[in-house]
Formats: sequence, C-alpha cells, structure tokens
Amino acid sequence: MKAGDLVWIHSVSHWGGRRLSCQHPGTLIKRTYLAYDPRDSYWEVFVGGETKKYREQVLSLVKEEGEDL
Repeated sequence: MKAGDLVWIHSVSHWGGRRLSCQHPGTLIKRTYLAYDPRDSYWEVFVGGETKKYREQVLSLVKEEGEDL
C-alpha cells in the first residue's frame, strides 16, 4: 500500500471474520505508524469527507479494471 491508493474499510470480528463496514472506498493519505508486522501499521484514510486512522489489517486495496493484484 502507498499514499493515494483507494482502499475498502472492513470491520474485523474477534474470530477473524471480515465484513465491509463502509460502502464507499477511502483514499490513503499517509502512514502514521510503521510496525514490524505490516498488519499493525496505522494509516490516515480520507473517507466520507473526513480523515480517520485505521490499522492496515482492516484495509484492502480496491482492484482497478485491468490490474491484477
């Protein structure tokens, strides 16, 4: 992931299941905390007209047409 990417925001249950928590994708602004395990890093995400912090574990990239991820 890098700044400027479009991401989906999920909610994660304590059992490890994930579901989409926001109907609109967000835009990564910057990484605010870099952890040894990338899932524990934090990003500022612009979504719904405001900036919020999320763990990388709950973010997933939006797949662009014609791009294989």
